Amino acid sequence: IHAGSLFNGVVQVYDYLNGLLIEAGKPMGEGRVAFTLPETTMRPESIAWDDGRGAFLAGTLDTGVVFAVTPGGKAKALLRASKKNGILAITGLAIDTARNRLWLSSAGVPAFIGLPAADLGRAALLEFDLKKLKLLNRFEIPVDGLPHVPGRIAVTPQGDVYFIDRAVPMIFRKLEGGAGVEPFMANADMTGFRDMALSDTGNRIYIADAALGILVLDI
Repeated sequence: IHAGSLFNGVVQVYDYLNGLLIEAGKPMGEGRVAFTLPETTMRPESIAWDDGRGAFLAGTLDTGVVFAVTPGGKAKALLRASKKNGILAITGLAIDTARNRLWLSSAGVPAFIGLPAADLGRAALLEFDLKKLKLLNRFEIPVDGLPHVPGRIAVTPQGDVYFIDRAVPMIFRKLEGGAGVEPFMANADMTGFRDMALSDTGNRIYIADAALGILVLDI
């Protein structure tokens, strides 16, 4: 009798947990297409809102192009990869309106069409004048023997720039007025490191890890 009661209890727990999983799998709200980029753009990888232009800026992984896309869906190429600007695959975008800056992370990954062999593995943070789209600075990620693919960029109200590394569970930063990029945080436990966001005050980083969940880092 005791074994039967235990079995029934296990079944009830299973049914309860299974019901939660079924509910969690149901869609919440509805999604719709906001806009479509030109057909030649196969791999849009990053997006940021440009209040001055009244448009989204979208960067591509395969062609290294930054598009400005109005909410109505009209797209225009603003920046293209070239030897002069050093853009490769665009892996992150961020806008600092207060300082008139466009920050762009770029990497020499195989997905970039026509990648020169010498640029394979190169990675950098690029600083552009937001209005004139003129390249102001290029900050190379320090060479340390590890593969690095910069990704999501965030800018604090003080002008400090933070960005994630998609190849290694690390966060880099470029301090306002600083001469280069430096490692800020690394954690080998973050095996599913995917994304990050800053608090409005810029003193905390929220880290999204597929394995660990949401982590909060006090800067």
